[in-house]
Amino acid sequence: MRGGLSLAAMAASPAALAAPSFEQWRASFRQHALSQRITEATWIRCMAHVEPDLSVFNEIGNQPEFKE
Repeated sequence: MRGGLSLAAMAASPAALAAPSFEQWRASFRQHALSQRITEATWIRCMAHVEPDLSVFNEIGNQPEFKE
């Protein structure tokens, strides 16, 4: 029953289904990394130049399993 209520709550809130922005994801992942004893210096060194690869959206319609 609890799962049904959760599903109903999500359906009632379209924002709950929306994916977080890259910056929201990065901030959340940073908090997780720091909680796992990753140092701030390591975080900066590893993540400073990480950006989403938006080129995949151009290729999404060209997947061989969906084209004849």
